[in-house]
Amino acid sequence: MGLFSGIKSTFKKSEAAVVVQNLLEHQLNSGLSNLDPPKTANKFVELIWDIKPDLFNGKFGQRPHKISVAAAALAHATQLFDRNDSNCNAVVISLGNVLSEIEVNGRLYPLNSLDELLIEEAMLVFAKIAQEFENSPLSKEVDEIMSYSTELSWEEWLKEFKKESGLINTQLKLDENGGSMIDFIEHEPLQRAHKDGVNPKVLAAEFASQFDITTFGQ
Repeated sequence: MGLFSGIKSTFKKSEAAVVVQNLLEHQLNSGLSNLDPPKTANKFVELIWDIKPDLFNGKFGQRPHKISVAAAALAHATQLFDRNDSNCNAVVISLGNVLSEIEVNGRLYPLNSLDELLIEEAMLVFAKIAQEFENSPLSKEVDEIMSYSTELSWEEWLKEFKKESGLINTQLKLDENGGSMIDFIEHEPLQRAHKDGVNPKVLAAEFASQFDITTFGQ
């Protein structure tokens, strides 16, 4: 039983680390960070796991979802950097992005009471940091993440999605006419995301970090 539990914990850590890695890669590609996303993501998840092992290893009969583990890991990681360090900004923005995703699409995830606890704690950390950075450039970025308006038209939403995707992945870079490879993909899933009020920048961070033109259309 102990061996099986250990294997499952390793798998769960890896799942959460992938979420954190994708968020950090977005910041790296945007020029806001020089952290190594895979290595750093594993470190962040390992650190929070070691602090609260009973919460994550199934001792209470359930395990938290990978997205709430990622939020907890990033919330803790904000304390590892000096507030003037650009990498701190990257971690804070990554935390804001994952919390924004939970706020918009939380109902789509099978979240339990442990998830609610971790998310609440992460939100408190984020709110405290936002106050510390009030009137700073980071505060403006945070406000943009958390105050996304669902009133964008489909055309405006798609424009934001394409622009952000192009900043993250050069394969999706906009041409002089505002076109990109995104114009050639099926738009129905994107239209559904727009209808559901998904933040285009948050979705772009996930989409663009995984897009590979060599496998496009397969």
